[in-house]
Amino acid sequence: MFGQVTVIIPGETPCLECILPDSGNEDIPSVSPMVGIIGAVQAMEAVKILTGTGSALAGKLLTIDATDNSYRVLDVKKKENCDCCSSDKD
Repeated sequence: MFGQVTVIIPGETPCLECILPDSGNEDIPSVSPMVGIIGAVQAMEAVKILTGTGSALAGKLLTIDATDNSYRVLDVKKKENCDCCSSDKD
């Protein structure tokens, strides 16, 4: 009943480790209609980037909660000294 979408542009936006540092490798159950919704949003983000139309979710995280049909867009920032994407890595 819940999904998230973001756009990650290497070297420009926060990476997945910055956004979800403790996500681990756990299985999270999904409901088929939500998978379709998230997939459609991801496809639209790709179209926007490829055509230069609108503003993509780069540096933002869209959360969708189907239990109450709420959509939120949150700003996300790079984690200082991120092991994955920081330019300050050793």
